[in-house]
Amino acid sequence: MAVSAILYDGQTAARQIVIVEAYATKLDIRFEDGRHDSVPVDELTRSGKDGGAVRLGREGHEGWRLILPEPLPQAFVDILPTGSRYGGFIDRIGIAPAIIVLAGITALILFGAYASPKLVAPIIPPKWEENVGDAMVGDFGERRCRSDEAEAAILSLIDRLDPGEYAMEVEAAILDLDWENAAALPGGHIVLFDGAISEWDDPDAVAGVIAHEVAHVRERHVTEALVRELGIGALIRLFADDLGANAQAIMGLSYTRENESEADDSAIRMLERAKIDPRPTSELFDRFAEMAGEPIFNGFLDSHPVSADRAEQFADSYDAERSYRPAFTTTEWAAIKAACSD
Repeated sequence: MAVSAILYDGQTAARQIVIVEAYATKLDIRFEDGRHDSVPVDELTRSGKDGGAVRLGREGHEGWRLILPEPLPQAFVDILPTGSRYGGFIDRIGIAPAIIVLAGITALILFGAYASPKLVAPIIPPKWEENVGDAMVGDFGERRCRSDEAEAAILSLIDRLDPGEYAMEVEAAILDLDWENAAALPGGHIVLFDGAISEWDDPDAVAGVIAHEVAHVRERHVTEALVRELGIGALIRLFADDLGANAQAIMGLSYTRENESEADDSAIRMLERAKIDPRPTSELFDRFAEMAGEPIFNGFLDSHPVSADRAEQFADSYDAERSYRPAFTTTEWAAIKAACSD
């Protein structure tokens, strides 16, 4: 049985409508212009669900994404990689043993949360965070700018910055809010505010900030900040779906200077890997440093404390002998700029 699906090929930000058929060892993809592509099932990776759809990636094809509507025909269910029900850890050992293990984790959290959030954060299952993050992004509702082209452009950039397979997939969204900010949320979600896109007019500077937020996700800084600032009681209520009481607090989480230094170091490595010029990010942080003494409402400085040497660190990573590539194509950047005006 064939189904209609959405494909991003990783080469452009274009959204393509395709027809997909499932066979024993492959998916056959038929394009509107008559072309065909045969994708071996063992190259497919499952990156979760998004609004009632299954999202697939393809090993060795940066930025490639296939979005299939649910419910899937049985022929697809039988051959596609499976997603986790509770999270990889629980799925592997079973629900009963997991309860015992998680009880021990809870005791450890209660003992160590106030003493060392950095030690507690890595042992909190990513699936718990994902449930919170999914609910938060869903709650933005009409504030979320629905532009497949813009989100695909940002995800393609993230694949350049941070390729590889991780337990927590990074998802990106643009919000129609006039805040000069970007934020990493629980569960691997990164949100970029339209006010930031308008003010930070250099796409390479935006790429630097996105790399910084991806680093916060990878280093589990969001979880660490949750433990440190909300307290263990609120954290347990949060993971038990009491989102409303703490959503505003989550948006206001701030990071320690150690967190910021780690995220900067990782962001610089990501920009080097993606061959993106770090100087626009340096100039943006210079601007932040100048604004550090000014009252800024909902600004980047509210959640990301600055120090005088951060801009210099990015500037020093510039290599005059290196050949740099733009973070986005002209078409991709235009889609991002227009995301909230469509």
